Amino acid sequence: MGDGLLEEIYIPSHLKSIGGQCFHNCSNLKKVHIASIRSWLSIIFDAALTNPVYFSHKLYIDNQLVTSVEVPQDIYSIPNYAFYSCTDITNVTFHNDITSIGNYAFYGCTNASFNAIPSSITTIGEYAFYNCTVQQNLTIGNNSTIGGYAFAYAKGIY
Repeated sequence: MGDGLLEEIYIPSHLKSIGGQCFHNCSNLKKVHIASIRSWLSIIFDAALTNPVYFSHKLYIDNQLVTSVEVPQDIYSIPNYAFYSCTDITNVTFHNDITSIGNYAFYGCTNASFNAIPSSITTIGEYAFYNCTVQQNLTIGNNSTIGGYAFAYAKGIY
């Protein structure tokens, strides 16, 4: 890819990983269409540039802009770079059995608000909530690991 002319992409539900710099220089990318949040969260991204949202900043399901994310009950981990720079997400809801948030998972989701982060989460990756809005008083579960800059520049909900 890499020619900068790609404007729209449809990610199939069976895709499991995107490697290298697959979308390098795809600065014209405007829309990333996905089958579901469940299928999106099963993709492994090698780096930020392997996630097409890095360029488009937008996800669509059935031609509807994704602004709210509810993590499905059978998903226990948010992968690295999952919503990297997805600026139209305003609300994220986790279920009480989720255990980990990957590196850069919500990095740059500047409009995202996290009202509750369950105590079931034992691992929060580096830069996971960088520049997001999180509740003012967070309770982190026992024996948790928090990566560097996980909450850097996070704004508190008052």
